[in-house]
Amino acid sequence: MADSSARSVAKSPSPKPILRSLDIAPGSSFLGFHDVGPLVTVDGHDGYFVDGVGSFDRPVSALHVLRLVENAHSLGRVATVRLALLSAGVGVRLAGGSAAEPLPFSMPEWPTFGSPVSDAPCAGGWLAPAPPPAGLVRPPEPMASGASARSAGATSSSCSSAPAPTPPGNPEVAAVLDALEAWKLTAACSIGLAPLRPRALVRAPLDKLAARQYAIASVVLESRPRPDPNDLVALRECLAAHSVWRRAAGSPLDRERAQAVARGAPPCLVPPDVVSQWQGAKESFEDFCAAFPADMEEPEPLKRCNPLTIDELWSSPTLRAALRSRDVGELCAGVGSLSSAHRTAGARPRVLIERLASDRAYLDVAFRDSVTYGDFFDFSWANDGADSLAAVYGGISCVFFSSAGRQLGASDPRAAISTYALPAMARRFRSPFMTFENVPGIATANGGSGLAAIDANAAASNYVRTPRVEGVDGGLELVRPNLHGAPGVRDRAIGHYELDGLEELVGPCPPLELADSAPLVINDILDVGPRDPALIVDGLLEPVAVDLSNTRFPVSAGFVSLGGEGVPIFVGSRVSCRRLDAFGPGDWVVLDWSLVTLFVFDDSRRDPRWKSVPLNVPSDPVIHLVKRFRVLDPRGTAATSTEKGVPPLGCAKQFWYVRGQIVSPSAAELWRVQEYDVATMGPYAVAALPHLAAERTDLSM
Repeated sequence: MADSSARSVAKSPSPKPILRSLDIAPGSSFLGFHDVGPLVTVDGHDGYFVDGVGSFDRPVSALHVLRLVENAHSLGRVATVRLALLSAGVGVRLAGGSAAEPLPFSMPEWPTFGSPVSDAPCAGGWLAPAPPPAGLVRPPEPMASGASARSAGATSSSCSSAPAPTPPGNPEVAAVLDALEAWKLTAACSIGLAPLRPRALVRAPLDKLAARQYAIASVVLESRPRPDPNDLVALRECLAAHSVWRRAAGSPLDRERAQAVARGAPPCLVPPDVVSQWQGAKESFEDFCAAFPADMEEPEPLKRCNPLTIDELWSSPTLRAALRSRDVGELCAGVGSLSSAHRTAGARPRVLIERLASDRAYLDVAFRDSVTYGDFFDFSWANDGADSLAAVYGGISCVFFSSAGRQLGASDPRAAISTYALPAMARRFRSPFMTFENVPGIATANGGSGLAAIDANAAASNYVRTPRVEGVDGGLELVRPNLHGAPGVRDRAIGHYELDGLEELVGPCPPLELADSAPLVINDILDVGPRDPALIVDGLLEPVAVDLSNTRFPVSAGFVSLGGEGVPIFVGSRVSCRRLDAFGPGDWVVLDWSLVTLFVFDDSRRDPRWKSVPLNVPSDPVIHLVKRFRVLDPRGTAATSTEKGVPPLGCAKQFWYVRGQIVSPSAAELWRVQEYDVATMGPYAVAALPHLAAERTDLSM
């Protein structure tokens, strides 16, 4: 197979080399490299030169070739090694050998990392492998992200590929330089396999450890005989990424581990879509960098602010003013529950972001001193007049993490509103504090990729999550209001972030505490007066023995069976027919109907489907199935409800047995279950009503 970039370096019309390729599958061995150069014996010939491995051209040593092959295998790929056969009778200058005849074509030396480009051959020939060194020589590599990689035809002005030895007696410097070599090697091996490293990763602020390591390692780099300024660029990028890694996962830079990566096992090049799970503090630096979210396009006129440092916290007049005024902002504000709590505590909600027009209409009434914005991704909020906010927070969307959904985590294409938006908002308003609340599944769905992405984006803007709770998935703070007296189950996970270093000024963040209240159950939050007939379920209770030993959780009163032969079809009926069976197994729910057609939905979280089923097909009648539902005793707490749901339970997700009837909860009862202020329902209805009809959907598509 011909390589046009390699062929472009020919200097004369001399004969071209004979090329062939060798595919090396994972698990197979590939021996035959000489210790002194990337030469290999194939078919009994010793004249093959390794022209490239995969998309990488001109490796510089046998070690480099082996690493490229091993890296391809670590991705589960076949390593394609391109070989150039030197013509018969043409020798190669080997260590200790005599001068060879000129090569029939120009074979350039791969340049050292960051070395100047030159068209002149090295003194001693185009191919003059160095003698075996006493110690392991680190292979030179092209430039890392933030600088352009050398072209395949570039040549070096120096044949020396080994950096100056590390001064003895300073293991920390040695560890940093080893990590730098691993960083450069990963960048070189990633060419053609992965995009350049995200700017947020390599331009993040250095933490104190990284700043000190940069100071001492840069002295060593600058003291080398031919110091390369690009090494300083790579060092800054490497230590910035380590700072982000430590802020996100709390792991130190270990000398033995850095040496193993730089000099032993190949660096991990696994792309984000195959990273199986987030391992918190145990995640390797290489896996963290590979899974780090790619840069997002930020449309103008988004104001670009550097991450806030502690020094700026002291010196910024705008931020000091924000802290004095207690201005705050909320993402995914909904009806402003978190902002109401902040306002009660003395803060002043200033910026509210909410996509739904109905909720925004209410926010405009309830928070008249605030400015509300719609879709986060039109970035209109970024032009708000507030220069700083003391805190940003939000009940970010849980649809990507909840067990009621598909649980795709950060791999869901819509997940940026939960993984990217809040850190971006904190960065724009230079807030020292940032907090989210979500379902506990944010730490486990899709291997915890959602929480990993939030941590990474936060760490890139100099935020660290604190406190981290042992024994809880992802170290999040877990809130269970029903155990503190609330009338319903609503487990929530809390992630709180502060500027890295803020703890030294204000002390460690205390764990979240919930105030205990008188224990409430369903009976305590029921409406007074007659119930809307539309909320009464037409069915008979199949009672069970009631267990009241722990009323802080839902208690079963029995079950109700709905549907069946001879029962009229209703919204929420389960149906079947041969035409639906042809699509495979499914739990088909009636969402709407006419005199001639049913519109049905397959109640599957993993693979939802929608179908129209004609009714007037005598050969394949629609069968009304029986479906059994749990009914709760009002002497226990309510179950979890959601914003949307499948009928007949709907968003309430539960039936109650109240005064001898099976009922669905009313809207006011659901507000009380979630501890909302029922007094706000009237103002909400007045403000939101013009928008609700347009927004109404039965299911989230």
